[in-house]
Amino acid sequence: MSEARPRPYGGGDLHGCGGAREARAREVARDAAGEDARVGAGDFAARQTGARFEQQYLCLAASYDFPQDLTDAQDELRQVRADLQTVYRRVPWSAEPLDAWETHENAWRPSSRPASPGWGPQDAAEIARLRAREVELATANVTHAYWSEFAPAHVLAARNALKRHQEQQMADASS
Repeated sequence: MSEARPRPYGGGDLHGCGGAREARAREVARDAAGEDARVGAGDFAARQTGARFEQQYLCLAASYDFPQDLTDAQDELRQVRADLQTVYRRVPWSAEPLDAWETHENAWRPSSRPASPGWGPQDAAEIARLRAREVELATANVTHAYWSEFAPAHVLAARNALKRHQEQQMADASS
């Protein structure tokens, strides 16, 4: 009887998903890079660019059947984050009033900021409301019962597909 040996780092399956999945990931990475050379699992992240990879990735994302409440929560989360970014761009750089500052002339990276009057009470209240809603929606997404259908190694791929389900819907509509 042979003793099971652990696989060396980078030589096993991709994220514990099985050899066939790793082989497919290598094939997709090779196609995206336009190379015939063998691509290792460590190189996959560095080479996952290109239109062909995006097309194949979106096709993989279509294999998930997300519940409507989960997709609605993800869409609202995306909108809340966009609203929060809009508010952050509008308000001064500091939440509290601060004087202008500039780094010393010998600093490795020169930097400076103008004086900040701080956020107004309405802006602060809006940011607090949006942050609270963002946390609420993110918690609802992460703790949704749908994720219990997946093995722990596959939850990450499914959550990433959820983040891109809107792109998939737009790609389906344009086809």
